Amino acid sequence: MRRILFNGKFLSAPPTGVHRVAEEMIRAIDRRLDRNADLAATVLHPRDAIRRLSLAHIPPRQIGNLTWLAWEQADLPRLAGPGTLVNLCNLGPIVRRDAVTMIHDAQVSETPASYRPAFRTFYKAIQPIIARRHRAILTVSDYARRALIHHGIANDAHVVLNGCDH
Repeated sequence: MRRILFNGKFLSAPPTGVHRVAEEMIRAIDRRLDRNADLAATVLHPRDAIRRLSLAHIPPRQIGNLTWLAWEQADLPRLAGPGTLVNLCNLGPIVRRDAVTMIHDAQVSETPASYRPAFRTFYKAIQPIIARRHRAILTVSDYARRALIHHGIANDAHVVLNGCDH
């Protein structure tokens, strides 16, 4: 049986547009899971999750004691267990190789003044590492795919459009 593990770090923060995409994609997969007996999925989240997803087939599971980025980089890869880790909110643990990560855009490189220096530096450092190590990079449009390549964030990316509700 194939096992999918969703990175639920986003459940620890008030929702943003990126978080909404993650929620809707997980909900869409949940609606189709009963048709695929060869696939099991879980949403892994840190102890400080403030939101829950109402899902029929994908159970939540709290793991670890850390929070936010420390949880994502240390607890999540160490405690997740076997399976493909799916990260839908721009980041994922750099040590995990069996992972798929959605990087929504290259805005940190295209409009750097819009971000605080520490945030910008962190994203510019970690995203190319993620893109090299993870099995696949997803993005939301062909424009975003070209921007990720142009700015050296990824060598390529698969386009997955945001309209998963239909």
